[in-house]
Amino acid sequence: MIPNHKLSDLFQKLAADSKIPLQISVVAQYGSDASSIQKYSTGRPAINFAVPTRYTHLHTGVIDWADLDHAIDLLVAVLAHLDSGTVAGLTKFH
Repeated sequence: MIPNHKLSDLFQKLAADSKIPLQISVVAQYGSDASSIQKYSTGRPAINFAVPTRYTHLHTGVIDWADLDHAIDLLVAVLAHLDSGTVAGLTKFH
């Protein structure tokens, strides 16, 4: 999956504007189901959005509740910001 820069920039801007802590991480050779969504029709913007987790993919995964609360706050801010103009800007690939 190749993260969409416009969508990533939107998340980062809204996190900064709302003073929500955001950790940016780049993982090499990582797969995601979002790669299939990106290929649909003329393409769909996608990024990986996750709560930092210790022991990811195990039954004993551990998160900090504050990280979960921040993730929810950021996702709500992004969803509230997605009007038709913003979505049109995110989906223009040329």
